[in-house]
Amino acid sequence: MNVSDRLEEDERKAVQATTIDELEDLVDDAKSQGQLRAYACQPLEVLDEGTLAIDLMEEWGVPADTITNLRGSLGRKLRDKDNAIAHGALQKIFEESDSWSDYIDEYSRTMKRFARLLGVATLLLLPLAIVLLHIPSLVLVGILLAGAVGGCVSVIRKMPGGMATPSKELEAYERLILGRTITGAIASVVGCAFLAWGLLPLSIQNQTFWGRT
Repeated sequence: MNVSDRLEEDERKAVQATTIDELEDLVDDAKSQGQLRAYACQPLEVLDEGTLAIDLMEEWGVPADTITNLRGSLGRKLRDKDNAIAHGALQKIFEESDSWSDYIDEYSRTMKRFARLLGVATLLLLPLAIVLLHIPSLVLVGILLAGAVGGCVSVIRKMPGGMATPSKELEAYERLILGRTITGAIASVVGCAFLAWGLLPLSIQNQTFWGRT
């Protein structure tokens, strides 16, 4: 079965699919078949197709080291006079391009999800913190929430505008986001403890935390 027939079969199965897993399997198969278009590329066009694919990955923000390695290894093979070698290199480039495309989509969704969650948390906690700061008996809680808001805002400000980390570091970045938010809350707890113990001579709403002024 050739590539065209295989894609038509995948399209037919996609219409009949009843689960997400079935659709995902068909998408993966379609991508694999799409990568095989490299072998249908005219020999004189192999170099142009491969170069354009690498240039596109560079525009996506793929790490410079990866781009350099691709140009130095597979890019060189695109010029090989042996068509089998040149077409094989082009197929590998298409495979790498699809892999990075999937990762970039995942990265973008992850960053947007965290930005929305942190934004909602900020919008909810900030007014509550302001209200509690005006209630003498709940000032400490207000300070705690204010610290959590500060942690959320700090994370949002430092989020990269584009893809800035290699694929293996995405999970590490997610942990970093959580760590920064928790650090903000912990810092507030420590500050509240200092106030409660009277180590900081601070008065809020005419109230100190070891007696009224």
